[in-house]
Parts: sequence; structure tokens; C-alpha cells
Amino acid sequence: MERVVKYSLEQAFDVFIHAKAVEGLRERTLNDYRTHFRYLEEWLKDSHPEVEYIGDITAQTLRDYVYYLTYEKPHYEGHPLKSEVDKAKRGLSPASVNIRISTMKAFFKWLHAEGIIPSNPAANWC
Repeated sequence: MERVVKYSLEQAFDVFIHAKAVEGLRERTLNDYRTHFRYLEEWLKDSHPEVEYIGDITAQTLRDYVYYLTYEKPHYEGHPLKSEVDKAKRGLSPASVNIRISTMKAFFKWLHAEGIIPSNPAANWC
């Protein structure tokens, strides 16, 4: 009988980032992963509080996130030096969205390959 372990979002990310550090990824890349994961985690807490475990994330959850990044995310949120006009803009640049998509794809692909999640929700959604 196979024992199924449910990883929280943080636990899954900690295992991933540790493995990537051992693989020799540069600190800059690891920091980018951390930043992008934090953005996803914050959005999940606000928009999908029902997501408790990494296995709860579906392709639709990720599509919702990409939609948010593309059309709804405020520019310069929390930035003290930007004008209200700049802060009123919504949606990130296509390059910023694509970088975050790339990070998510790498993360979920690795989790699936390691058997931490039974299927990869980022495999075919964009």
C-alpha cells in the first residue's frame, strides 16, 4: 500500500527550492523562484482560500492566476514613489506574465516528476 503525503504549498516549495539549490542553480534564479512563488501564494490566499495543499491546485486555478496577472493585477502595488495614475493601471506586461508562467511550469513539472503531485496542472493549460 502506497502512502500518500499531502504537502502544503510551503512544504512543496521548500522541497523544490532545496532540490534546485542542490542542482546548482544560481542564487539569482532561486530568488526569482522565491519571489514568483510568493506572488502565487498571496494570490491563492486572496482568491482561492480553499487551496490548502499543493495537490488542490488545478489547471483552472492556474488559468485564473494568469488571467489575474494579465488583466487585473495592479501595477506598482504598494510602491511609494509611483503616481496614482501608474498604480491605477491593471495587468502586467506579457514578458512579466510569461516569466511567471515559466516559473510555475518548472515548479509543477518537477513536483509531478518527483511524485509529490499525481498530475501536473500546468502541463497543457497555456
